[in-house]
Amino acid sequence: MEGKLVEAHIQTRSLSIYMPPSYNNSVRNYPVIYVQDGGSLFHSVLSELEELFSFGLVEEVMIVGIEPMDRLDEYTPWFSPSISSAFPPFKGEGREYLTFISQNIKPYIDRHFRTKTDRQHTGMMGASLGGLISVYAMYEFADYFSKFGIISPSLWYPNILSFVQKNKVGKENRVFLYVGEEEGKRKNNIQREMVNNVLVANKIFLRKLSKDNYQFVLGKNADHQKKYFVHQFLNGVKWLYPK
Repeated sequence: MEGKLVEAHIQTRSLSIYMPPSYNNSVRNYPVIYVQDGGSLFHSVLSELEELFSFGLVEEVMIVGIEPMDRLDEYTPWFSPSISSAFPPFKGEGREYLTFISQNIKPYIDRHFRTKTDRQHTGMMGASLGGLISVYAMYEFADYFSKFGIISPSLWYPNILSFVQKNKVGKENRVFLYVGEEEGKRKNNIQREMVNNVLVANKIFLRKLSKDNYQFVLGKNADHQKKYFVHQFLNGVKWLYPK
């Protein structure tokens, strides 16, 4: 038995919605993970995810992939100048983006599907800039989400470490953080600080989060590539939703 993927649209926003194998043959409600960058992190590994379900290693979850409209703006928490002449400045529209998720997308999903609507069963995951905005959501949208899969987050972003350091975060949150040890090393701008900044964030999270609810993984010989993001998506789901 396989799960099901359906497409939906809310205003101009495209969603890729995954329902696990038992969904159509049960009456129970399911946890939901909201994922940045549409289905890019999970479409290719759904069969592997369903193996984890079948072996009883992971709780069956719904996944909602949210297609970005302009990820450089939506996945950044505040304005910052461009780091390259090839790209425009970051507009920092993250708060508006996360508000749209919490006020429009999540209510739509909760109305049309059998979900566990409380924050304890609602997660968010993302990679790269999608990981950055997931970190921001952990602090600023804690009323809606309590589980966070933060994969290779762009913590080189200006002022994000001071934000993480000075603001409070729910100790009961369950968090998975990953970075590859080779990420950013070939860059000649602030992205070179990728790994160092994630390691600093790890130390902060170790102080602020329950050790039972927090896992950090440093990927050996791993660069900033989608193949590593996708693999760690599975590891993140295993950590966030153990059965």
